[in-house]
Amino acid sequence: MKRKTDELYSFAREYNIPVDENCPESIVSMSVRLPSGLKVIGLSKFEKPTEDEPKKPYTKLECFAHEMGHCLTDSFYVGFSPLEKRAKHEYRADKWAINYLIPFDALCQAVSEGNRELWQLAEYFDVGEPFVEKAIAYHEQHGNVVPATLYT
Repeated sequence: MKRKTDELYSFAREYNIPVDENCPESIVSMSVRLPSGLKVIGLSKFEKPTEDEPKKPYTKLECFAHEMGHCLTDSFYVGFSPLEKRAKHEYRADKWAINYLIPFDALCQAVSEGNRELWQLAEYFDVGEPFVEKAIAYHEQHGNVVPATLYT
């Protein structure tokens, strides 16, 4: 089975979305639609944390998926339009990333395998704990609650 990161690179190639992994660390990740219509994803270098360093609240995988969500749902904002809602575009990118990385069925499977704490789910899905919380809240808002029977 392909790893999710590899699949995202495949999507980028398939949809002609260049991925630049030389963004400054302060940017973390970004995506833009150029005037020509070309969409580009920028990622900073994501180093593996050492045992002495706490795990960052985000991973390359979730940032890459979020930016791919912007590109595949065409959710870009120009920043100067008073009528444009930035939150709408971020929500659409998050929704795509959540459904790609932690679909409800996979979440239920992970819980049934004994991954019940946020940190366990974060490690299972290779994302940060805040992303797991966001995914759980998203699924609950859409009527999908992990059945209590999976916790036994």
